[in-house]
Amino acid sequence: MANNKKRLFNLINASLGKRYKHFIRTVVDMEMVWLLDGGEGYCTYDDENGLNIIVYPSEEVAICFADGATPVKMEIHDFCKECRKLISDNNINFAVFPNKSNFVQVSPQILYEDLLMALEEVEDLDEDMFNE
Repeated sequence: MANNKKRLFNLINASLGKRYKHFIRTVVDMEMVWLLDGGEGYCTYDDENGLNIIVYPSEEVAICFADGATPVKMEIHDFCKECRKLISDNNINFAVFPNKSNFVQVSPQILYEDLLMALEEVEDLDEDMFNE
């Protein structure tokens, strides 16, 4: 139990790059992306560049930052389809694995491409399946 808490603490406090890589690896391995439902849709951070949809690699991490919201999972292929739909919207990004002080801000295009590349490494994936 103590090792698990220490691992989670280290992960939450890791650098932005490490948290992003962990996010990609974990959601591809577990085939789930975790979002927070605030009751009126997914939780976001708003900034001068628009909306940042908050995403986490696991339920365990999402619970740590739920702050009254409900962690909800989305299957990885469905999430990729949603990313693809958002590519043309310049006012929406993703806040990947935020902690109390920062997050990786990534466009739907980049996140989609990174997830697709990681998925291709673990399964025989055809990009056309996301064009439906």
